[in-house]
Amino acid sequence: MKKVYTTALTLGLAVIAHAQVPNASFESWNGNVPESWSVNNIAPLNFHVITPDTDAHSGALAARGEVKQNPVIPSQVVSPTMQTSGVPVTQDPPAVTGRYKFAPTQSTTNFVIGVTVIDINGGVTGTGTAQYFDAQSGYTPFSVPINYDIGGNDPAASVTISFIIADDVPNGALGSWFLVDDVALDGAQGMNEHGLTTAFVGEAYPSPFVHSTTVPVSLGYGTQLRAEVMDILGRSVQVLADRTMRAGDHAITWIPAAEVANGVYFLRLSDGSTQIAKRMVLQR
Repeated sequence: MKKVYTTALTLGLAVIAHAQVPNASFESWNGNVPESWSVNNIAPLNFHVITPDTDAHSGALAARGEVKQNPVIPSQVVSPTMQTSGVPVTQDPPAVTGRYKFAPTQSTTNFVIGVTVIDINGGVTGTGTAQYFDAQSGYTPFSVPINYDIGGNDPAASVTISFIIADDVPNGALGSWFLVDDVALDGAQGMNEHGLTTAFVGEAYPSPFVHSTTVPVSLGYGTQLRAEVMDILGRSVQVLADRTMRAGDHAITWIPAAEVANGVYFLRLSDGSTQIAKRMVLQR
Protein backbone atom coordinates (compact mmCIF):
# COMPACT_ATOMS: atom_id res chain seq x y z
CA MET A 1 0.00 0.00 0.00
CA LYS A 2 1.30 3.44 -0.86
CA LYS A 3 2.14 5.50 2.19
CA VAL A 4 0.20 8.74 2.48
CA TYR A 5 2.22 11.40 4.25
CA THR A 6 0.28 13.68 6.57
CA THR A 7 2.98 16.06 7.73
CA ALA A 8 2.30 19.65 6.72
CA LEU A 9 5.23 21.54 5.28
CA THR A 10 5.97 24.95 3.87
CA LEU A 11 5.88 25.19 0.10
CA GLY A 12 6.77 28.82 -0.58
CA LEU A 13 9.16 29.32 -3.49
CA ALA A 14 9.94 25.64 -3.81
CA VAL A 15 6.57 24.62 -5.23
CA ILE A 16 7.16 23.86 -8.91
CA ALA A 17 4.72 21.54 -10.66
CA HIS A 18 5.81 20.00 -13.98
CA ALA A 19 8.18 22.85 -14.84
CA GLN A 20 10.66 20.76 -16.78
CA VAL A 21 10.58 19.99 -20.49
CA PRO A 22 10.16 16.21 -20.97
CA ASN A 23 13.01 14.48 -22.83
CA ALA A 24 14.75 17.87 -22.92
CA SER A 25 18.13 16.31 -23.73
CA PHE A 26 16.73 13.96 -26.39
CA GLU A 27 18.05 10.79 -24.79
CA SER A 28 14.86 8.79 -25.44
CA TRP A 29 13.71 7.96 -28.99
CA ASN A 30 11.10 5.82 -30.64
CA GLY A 31 12.92 5.09 -33.87
CA ASN A 32 13.52 8.52 -35.39
CA VAL A 33 10.98 10.32 -33.21
CA PRO A 34 12.09 11.81 -29.87
CA GLU A 35 9.72 10.82 -27.08
CA SER A 36 7.36 13.64 -25.98
CA TRP A 37 7.99 15.54 -29.25
CA SER A 38 6.18 15.54 -32.60
CA VAL A 39 8.06 15.72 -35.90
CA ASN A 40 7.25 15.85 -39.62
CA ASN A 41 9.01 12.64 -40.64
CA ILE A 42 7.08 10.57 -43.20
CA ALA A 43 7.21 7.11 -41.64
CA PRO A 44 5.51 5.13 -44.46
CA LEU A 45 8.16 6.37 -46.89
CA ASN A 46 11.02 5.87 -44.43
CA PHE A 47 11.74 9.57 -44.87
CA HIS A 48 13.20 11.33 -41.84
CA VAL A 49 14.08 15.01 -41.52
CA ILE A 50 14.42 14.66 -37.73
CA THR A 51 16.87 12.03 -36.45
CA PRO A 52 18.92 11.26 -33.33
CA ASP A 53 22.57 12.31 -33.48
CA THR A 54 25.51 11.31 -31.30
CA ASP A 55 27.02 14.81 -31.58
CA ALA A 56 25.45 15.88 -28.28
CA HIS A 57 26.09 18.81 -25.95
CA SER A 58 25.45 16.53 -22.96
CA GLY A 59 24.49 12.89 -22.61
CA ALA A 60 24.60 10.52 -25.56
CA LEU A 61 22.22 12.06 -28.10
CA ALA A 62 20.88 15.31 -29.53
CA ALA A 63 18.10 16.03 -32.06
CA ARG A 64 19.13 16.76 -35.65
CA GLY A 65 16.91 18.41 -38.25
CA GLU A 66 17.89 18.63 -41.92
CA VAL A 67 16.23 20.06 -45.04
CA LYS A 68 15.83 17.19 -47.52
CA GLN A 69 14.41 16.62 -50.97
CA ASN A 70 10.71 15.75 -51.01
CA PRO A 71 10.46 12.00 -51.81
CA VAL A 72 7.09 12.47 -53.52
CA ILE A 73 7.74 15.76 -55.36
CA PRO A 74 11.50 15.88 -56.11
CA SER A 75 11.32 19.53 -57.20
CA GLN A 76 10.43 20.52 -53.65
CA VAL A 77 12.19 20.24 -50.29
CA VAL A 78 10.91 19.34 -46.82
CA SER A 79 12.05 21.51 -43.91
CA PRO A 80 12.36 19.84 -40.49
CA THR A 81 9.82 20.70 -37.81
CA MET A 82 10.02 19.48 -34.22
CA GLN A 83 7.57 20.48 -31.49
CA THR A 84 6.78 19.56 -27.91
CA SER A 85 3.38 18.52 -26.78
CA GLY A 86 2.14 21.14 -24.31
CA VAL A 87 4.52 21.15 -21.32
CA PRO A 88 2.40 21.62 -18.17
CA VAL A 89 3.38 24.58 -15.97
CA THR A 90 1.88 26.40 -13.02
CA GLN A 91 3.79 29.67 -13.44
CA ASP A 92 4.71 31.98 -16.31
CA PRO A 93 8.20 30.92 -17.46
CA PRO A 94 10.29 33.94 -18.50
CA ALA A 95 12.21 32.21 -21.30
CA VAL A 96 13.13 28.96 -23.05
CA THR A 97 16.82 28.12 -23.20
CA GLY A 98 19.05 25.43 -24.66
CA ARG A 99 22.00 24.74 -26.96
CA TYR A 100 22.18 24.52 -30.74
CA LYS A 101 24.40 24.13 -33.79
CA PHE A 102 23.37 25.45 -37.19
CA ALA A 103 24.67 24.98 -40.74
CA PRO A 104 22.71 27.10 -43.26
CA THR A 105 23.33 26.70 -47.00
CA GLN A 106 22.53 30.31 -47.93
CA SER A 107 22.20 33.72 -46.29
CA THR A 108 18.38 33.60 -46.24
CA THR A 109 18.23 30.30 -44.36
CA ASN A 110 17.37 30.73 -40.68
CA PHE A 111 16.85 28.56 -37.63
CA VAL A 112 13.60 29.55 -35.88
CA ILE A 113 12.60 28.75 -32.29
CA GLY A 114 9.00 29.50 -31.37
CA VAL A 115 7.31 29.44 -27.95
CA THR A 116 3.60 29.64 -27.16
CA VAL A 117 2.16 29.73 -23.62
CA ILE A 118 -1.48 28.68 -23.13
CA ASP A 119 -3.42 29.80 -20.05
CA ILE A 120 -5.84 27.73 -17.96
CA ASN A 121 -8.78 28.83 -20.12
CA GLY A 122 -7.16 27.74 -23.39
CA GLY A 123 -6.14 31.20 -24.55
CA VAL A 124 -2.70 32.32 -25.69
CA THR A 125 -1.12 34.30 -22.87
CA GLY A 126 2.52 34.49 -24.01
CA THR A 127 4.68 34.09 -27.10
CA GLY A 128 8.35 34.22 -28.03
CA THR A 129 10.38 33.85 -31.23
CA ALA A 130 14.09 33.76 -32.01
CA GLN A 131 15.69 33.61 -35.46
CA TYR A 132 19.33 32.68 -36.07
CA PHE A 133 20.97 33.17 -39.47
CA ASP A 134 24.65 32.67 -38.65
CA ALA A 135 26.33 29.29 -38.83
CA GLN A 136 27.36 27.81 -35.48
CA SER A 137 29.84 24.95 -35.64
CA GLY A 138 30.01 24.55 -31.87
CA TYR A 139 27.16 24.28 -29.39
CA THR A 140 25.88 27.79 -28.74
CA PRO A 141 23.41 28.87 -26.02
CA PHE A 142 20.03 30.18 -27.11
CA SER A 143 17.43 32.04 -25.07
CA VAL A 144 13.91 32.90 -26.23
CA PRO A 145 12.27 35.51 -23.95
CA ILE A 146 8.50 35.11 -23.60
CA ASN A 147 6.30 38.19 -23.97
CA TYR A 148 3.10 38.14 -21.89
CA ASP A 149 1.72 41.50 -23.03
CA ILE A 150 -0.83 39.86 -25.33
CA GLY A 151 -2.46 37.78 -22.59
CA GLY A 152 -4.69 38.45 -19.63
CA ASN A 153 -4.18 37.65 -15.97
CA ASP A 154 -5.08 33.95 -16.16
CA PRO A 155 -2.29 31.61 -14.98
CA ALA A 156 -0.22 29.69 -17.50
CA ALA A 157 -1.11 26.02 -18.04
CA SER A 158 1.18 24.74 -20.78
CA VAL A 159 4.10 25.70 -23.02
CA THR A 160 4.68 24.59 -26.60
CA ILE A 161 8.21 24.83 -28.06
CA SER A 162 8.99 24.39 -31.76
CA PHE A 163 12.14 24.25 -33.89
CA ILE A 164 12.16 24.72 -37.67
CA ILE A 165 14.41 25.76 -40.55
CA ALA A 166 12.86 28.56 -42.61
CA ASP A 167 13.89 30.21 -45.88
CA ASP A 168 12.35 32.61 -48.41
CA VAL A 169 14.00 30.50 -51.12
CA PRO A 170 13.16 26.98 -49.89
CA ASN A 171 15.00 24.90 -52.49
CA GLY A 172 18.21 26.75 -51.74
CA ALA A 173 18.04 25.54 -48.15
CA LEU A 174 18.52 21.91 -49.18
CA GLY A 175 21.13 20.35 -46.91
CA SER A 176 20.82 22.95 -44.12
CA TRP A 177 20.72 21.38 -40.67
CA PHE A 178 20.47 22.10 -36.95
CA LEU A 179 21.30 20.24 -33.76
CA VAL A 180 19.39 20.95 -30.52
CA ASP A 181 20.09 19.76 -26.98
CA ASP A 182 19.36 20.56 -23.31
CA VAL A 183 16.10 22.51 -23.73
CA ALA A 184 14.80 24.10 -20.52
CA LEU A 185 12.23 26.51 -19.14
CA ASP A 186 14.57 29.17 -17.80
CA GLY A 187 13.83 30.55 -14.35
CA ALA A 188 11.30 27.85 -13.43
CA GLN A 189 12.96 27.09 -10.13
CA GLY A 190 12.86 30.73 -9.08
CA MET A 191 9.31 31.64 -9.93
CA ASN A 192 7.08 32.69 -7.11
CA GLU A 193 4.04 30.98 -5.64
CA HIS A 194 1.73 33.08 -3.54
CA GLY A 195 -0.02 31.02 -0.90
CA LEU A 196 -0.97 27.56 0.32
CA THR A 197 2.04 28.15 2.52
CA THR A 198 1.36 25.37 5.02
CA ALA A 199 0.19 22.48 2.89
CA PHE A 200 1.40 19.13 1.70
CA VAL A 201 0.02 17.81 -1.58
CA GLY A 202 0.94 14.24 -2.49
CA GLU A 203 1.07 12.57 -5.88
CA ALA A 204 -2.03 11.06 -7.48
CA TYR A 205 -2.41 7.38 -6.62
CA PRO A 206 -2.84 5.21 -8.55
CA SER A 207 -1.56 6.78 -11.76
CA PRO A 208 -2.10 5.57 -14.43
CA PHE A 209 -5.59 4.63 -13.22
CA VAL A 210 -8.69 2.97 -14.61
CA HIS A 211 -11.64 3.89 -12.36
CA SER A 212 -10.49 6.52 -9.87
CA THR A 213 -7.42 8.26 -8.48
CA THR A 214 -6.81 10.14 -5.24
CA VAL A 215 -4.55 13.06 -4.29
CA PRO A 216 -3.78 13.40 -0.56
CA VAL A 217 -3.79 16.95 0.81
CA SER A 218 -2.73 18.07 4.27
CA LEU A 219 -3.61 21.66 5.21
CA GLY A 220 -1.86 23.58 7.97
CA TYR A 221 -4.83 25.91 8.29
CA GLY A 222 -8.44 26.12 7.18
CA THR A 223 -8.89 27.73 3.77
CA GLN A 224 -11.28 28.09 0.84
CA LEU A 225 -9.98 25.46 -1.58
CA ARG A 226 -10.99 24.77 -5.17
CA ALA A 227 -10.00 21.43 -6.70
CA GLU A 228 -10.47 21.28 -10.47
CA VAL A 229 -9.46 18.69 -13.08
CA MET A 230 -7.85 20.26 -16.18
CA ASP A 231 -6.85 18.68 -19.48
CA ILE A 232 -3.43 19.08 -21.13
CA LEU A 233 -4.55 22.34 -22.80
CA GLY A 234 -5.70 23.86 -19.53
CA ARG A 235 -9.43 23.37 -20.15
CA SER A 236 -11.69 22.56 -17.22
CA VAL A 237 -12.94 18.96 -17.13
CA GLN A 238 -14.60 18.76 -13.70
CA VAL A 239 -14.70 20.72 -10.43
CA LEU A 240 -14.23 18.26 -7.56
CA ALA A 241 -14.44 20.71 -4.67
CA ASP A 242 -14.94 24.43 -4.05
CA ARG A 243 -15.47 24.96 -0.36
CA THR A 244 -13.85 25.85 2.94
CA MET A 245 -11.70 23.00 4.20
CA ARG A 246 -10.50 22.65 7.77
CA ALA A 247 -6.88 22.19 8.75
CA GLY A 248 -5.78 18.56 8.62
CA ASP A 249 -5.74 15.66 6.19
CA HIS A 250 -7.99 15.36 3.16
CA ALA A 251 -8.27 13.00 0.17
CA ILE A 252 -9.48 14.39 -3.15
CA THR A 253 -10.72 11.65 -5.45
CA TRP A 254 -11.54 11.88 -9.14
CA ILE A 255 -13.90 9.37 -10.74
CA PRO A 256 -14.02 10.46 -14.40
CA ALA A 257 -17.22 10.15 -16.39
CA ALA A 258 -17.42 7.42 -19.03
CA GLU A 259 -17.07 9.93 -21.88
CA VAL A 260 -13.76 11.34 -20.61
CA ALA A 261 -11.00 10.20 -22.98
CA ASN A 262 -7.78 8.50 -21.93
CA GLY A 263 -4.85 10.85 -21.49
CA VAL A 264 -2.96 13.16 -19.15
CA TYR A 265 -4.92 15.42 -16.79
CA PHE A 266 -4.02 17.69 -13.90
CA LEU A 267 -5.67 18.29 -10.56
CA ARG A 268 -5.34 22.02 -9.94
CA LEU A 269 -5.66 23.15 -6.32
CA SER A 270 -6.19 26.85 -5.65
CA ASP A 271 -6.91 28.90 -2.53
CA GLY A 272 -7.50 32.08 -4.54
CA SER A 273 -3.88 33.22 -4.68
CA THR A 274 -1.80 30.05 -5.08
CA GLN A 275 -2.14 27.17 -7.52
CA ILE A 276 -0.59 23.70 -7.30
CA ALA A 277 -1.04 21.05 -10.00
CA LYS A 278 -0.68 17.28 -9.81
CA ARG A 279 -0.47 15.00 -12.85
CA MET A 280 -2.98 12.16 -13.38
CA VAL A 281 -3.02 9.62 -16.23
CA LEU A 282 -6.33 8.03 -17.21
CA GLN A 283 -5.76 4.70 -18.96
CA ARG A 284 -8.84 2.51 -19.19
